[in-house]
Amino acid sequence: MSGGGSPVVLTSYQPFPKLDAPIVPDPQSGLCGPVWERFFMRLWILAGGQVTAQANGAVINQTPSGSGAPLQVVNVNNGKVLGTLNLANQPGETPVPQTLGSSPFTATASGDGFWIASSGKVSLTRDSITQVVGLTGACVPLAKGDTLKVEWTVAVPTVVYYPSGAAG
Repeated sequence: MSGGGSPVVLTSYQPFPKLDAPIVPDPQSGLCGPVWERFFMRLWILAGGQVTAQANGAVINQTPSGSGAPLQVVNVNNGKVLGTLNLANQPGETPVPQTLGSSPFTATASGDGFWIASSGKVSLTRDSITQVVGLTGACVPLAKGDTLKVEWTVAVPTVVYYPSGAAG
Protein backbone atom coordinates (compact mmCIF):
# COMPACT_ATOMS: atom_id res chain seq x y z
CA MET A 1 0.00 0.00 0.00
CA SER A 2 1.49 3.35 -0.97
CA GLY A 3 1.07 6.67 0.77
CA GLY A 4 2.13 5.57 4.24
CA GLY A 5 -1.42 5.17 5.55
CA SER A 6 -2.57 2.09 7.38
CA PRO A 7 -5.67 0.21 6.24
CA VAL A 8 -8.92 0.68 8.14
CA VAL A 9 -9.94 -2.56 9.82
CA LEU A 10 -13.66 -2.95 10.43
CA THR A 11 -14.31 -4.79 13.66
CA SER A 12 -18.07 -4.66 13.30
CA TYR A 13 -20.18 -4.58 10.17
CA GLN A 14 -22.55 -1.65 9.62
CA PRO A 15 -24.55 -2.22 6.44
CA PHE A 16 -25.38 0.65 4.14
CA PRO A 17 -29.00 1.67 4.75
CA LYS A 18 -31.52 0.83 2.05
CA LEU A 19 -31.63 3.66 -0.44
CA ASP A 20 -35.39 3.96 -0.14
CA ALA A 21 -35.13 4.46 3.65
CA PRO A 22 -35.84 8.14 4.32
CA ILE A 23 -33.02 9.98 6.10
CA VAL A 24 -35.58 12.06 8.02
CA PRO A 25 -38.69 9.89 8.39
CA ASP A 26 -40.66 12.52 10.34
CA PRO A 27 -40.23 16.01 8.82
CA GLN A 28 -41.99 17.56 11.84
CA SER A 29 -39.25 16.40 14.22
CA GLY A 30 -36.41 16.92 11.77
CA LEU A 31 -34.56 14.03 13.41
CA CYS A 32 -32.49 11.54 11.46
CA GLY A 33 -33.95 8.01 11.32
CA PRO A 34 -32.24 5.34 13.47
CA VAL A 35 -30.81 3.32 10.53
CA TRP A 36 -29.20 6.38 8.99
CA GLU A 37 -28.13 7.73 12.40
CA ARG A 38 -26.20 4.50 13.13
CA PHE A 39 -24.65 4.64 9.66
CA PHE A 40 -23.54 8.28 10.03
CA MET A 41 -22.22 7.66 13.55
CA ARG A 42 -20.16 4.67 12.34
CA LEU A 43 -18.83 6.75 9.44
CA TRP A 44 -17.95 9.53 11.89
CA ILE A 45 -16.07 7.14 14.18
CA LEU A 46 -14.16 5.55 11.27
CA ALA A 47 -13.16 9.03 10.12
CA GLY A 48 -11.60 9.67 13.55
CA GLY A 49 -14.46 11.48 15.24
CA GLN A 50 -15.40 10.86 18.83
CA VAL A 51 -18.79 10.30 20.36
CA THR A 52 -19.68 11.40 23.86
CA ALA A 53 -23.06 11.00 25.48
CA GLN A 54 -24.87 14.30 25.87
CA ALA A 55 -27.18 14.46 28.88
CA ASN A 56 -29.81 17.20 28.98
CA GLY A 57 -28.60 18.79 25.75
CA ALA A 58 -30.70 21.17 23.69
CA VAL A 59 -30.64 22.57 20.17
CA ILE A 60 -32.22 25.67 18.67
CA ASN A 61 -34.64 24.86 15.86
CA GLN A 62 -36.00 27.35 13.30
CA THR A 63 -39.70 26.67 12.99
CA PRO A 64 -40.97 26.24 9.43
CA SER A 65 -43.53 29.01 9.83
CA GLY A 66 -41.12 31.59 8.45
CA SER A 67 -39.28 34.72 9.41
CA GLY A 68 -40.23 36.44 12.60
CA ALA A 69 -41.45 33.25 14.25
CA PRO A 70 -39.81 32.40 17.57
CA LEU A 71 -37.05 29.80 17.57
CA GLN A 72 -37.76 26.55 19.40
CA VAL A 73 -35.39 25.14 22.04
CA VAL A 74 -35.61 21.34 21.66
CA ASN A 75 -34.36 18.58 23.98
CA VAL A 76 -31.88 16.46 22.00
CA ASN A 77 -32.78 13.27 23.87
CA ASN A 78 -36.53 13.19 23.28
CA GLY A 79 -37.33 15.95 20.77
CA LYS A 80 -39.67 17.80 23.17
CA VAL A 81 -39.90 21.57 22.88
CA LEU A 82 -38.44 23.13 26.05
CA GLY A 83 -39.33 26.71 25.20
CA THR A 84 -39.01 29.45 22.58
CA LEU A 85 -36.65 32.34 21.87
CA ASN A 86 -37.86 35.57 20.32
CA LEU A 87 -35.51 37.33 17.94
CA ALA A 88 -34.61 40.99 18.37
CA ASN A 89 -36.31 43.42 16.01
CA GLN A 90 -39.32 41.27 15.23
CA PRO A 91 -41.32 42.37 12.19
CA GLY A 92 -43.12 45.61 12.94
CA GLU A 93 -40.37 46.99 15.17
CA THR A 94 -38.84 50.00 13.44
CA PRO A 95 -35.09 50.69 13.70
CA VAL A 96 -34.40 54.10 15.25
CA PRO A 97 -31.46 56.08 13.77
CA GLN A 98 -29.82 58.28 16.41
CA THR A 99 -28.93 61.94 15.95
CA LEU A 100 -25.34 62.51 17.01
CA GLY A 101 -23.94 65.90 17.95
CA SER A 102 -20.38 66.11 19.19
CA SER A 103 -18.32 63.28 20.62
CA PRO A 104 -19.09 61.45 22.86
CA PHE A 105 -22.64 60.26 22.13
CA THR A 106 -24.28 58.68 25.20
CA ALA A 107 -27.70 57.03 25.40
CA THR A 108 -29.55 54.86 27.91
CA ALA A 109 -31.64 51.97 26.58
CA SER A 110 -35.37 52.38 27.22
CA GLY A 111 -35.87 48.65 26.60
CA ASP A 112 -34.15 45.54 25.33
CA GLY A 113 -32.62 45.65 21.87
CA PHE A 114 -29.43 46.16 19.86
CA TRP A 115 -27.40 49.26 19.11
CA ILE A 116 -25.16 49.26 16.04
CA ALA A 117 -22.39 51.86 15.72
CA SER A 118 -20.60 52.01 12.35
CA SER A 119 -17.32 53.32 13.80
CA GLY A 120 -15.73 54.83 16.88
CA LYS A 121 -14.85 53.53 20.34
CA VAL A 122 -17.97 51.89 21.80
CA SER A 123 -18.46 51.30 25.56
CA LEU A 124 -21.26 49.56 27.44
CA THR A 125 -22.18 50.33 31.06
CA ARG A 126 -24.33 47.89 33.02
CA ASP A 127 -24.71 47.83 36.82
CA SER A 128 -21.95 50.48 37.24
CA ILE A 129 -19.44 48.39 35.27
CA THR A 130 -18.12 49.89 32.03
CA GLN A 131 -16.52 47.77 29.31
CA VAL A 132 -15.10 48.82 25.94
CA VAL A 133 -16.83 46.54 23.42
CA GLY A 134 -15.40 47.88 20.16
CA LEU A 135 -12.70 50.22 18.88
CA THR A 136 -14.01 50.49 15.31
CA GLY A 137 -17.74 50.29 15.89
CA ALA A 138 -19.82 47.45 17.34
CA CYS A 139 -23.14 45.64 17.51
CA VAL A 140 -24.17 45.69 21.16
CA PRO A 141 -27.12 43.83 22.73
CA LEU A 142 -28.60 46.03 25.45
CA ALA A 143 -30.99 45.46 28.33
CA LYS A 144 -33.27 48.17 29.67
CA GLY A 145 -31.19 50.68 31.64
CA ASP A 146 -27.84 49.91 29.93
CA THR A 147 -25.82 52.89 28.75
CA LEU A 148 -24.03 53.03 25.40
CA LYS A 149 -21.22 55.51 24.76
CA VAL A 150 -19.67 56.14 21.33
CA GLU A 151 -16.55 58.32 20.99
CA TRP A 152 -14.97 59.45 17.69
CA THR A 153 -12.36 61.90 16.45
CA VAL A 154 -12.84 62.15 12.68
CA ALA A 155 -16.03 61.16 10.83
CA VAL A 156 -19.31 61.05 12.73
CA PRO A 157 -20.44 57.39 12.95
CA THR A 158 -23.93 56.10 12.21
CA VAL A 159 -25.70 54.75 15.30
CA VAL A 160 -29.01 52.85 15.03
CA TYR A 161 -31.16 51.32 17.79
CA TYR A 162 -33.02 48.08 16.93
CA PRO A 163 -35.71 47.52 19.58
CA SER A 164 -36.49 43.97 20.62
CA GLY A 165 -39.77 42.49 19.46
CA ALA A 166 -40.16 40.62 22.75
CA ALA A 167 -42.45 42.17 25.32
CA GLY A 168 -40.41 43.19 28.32
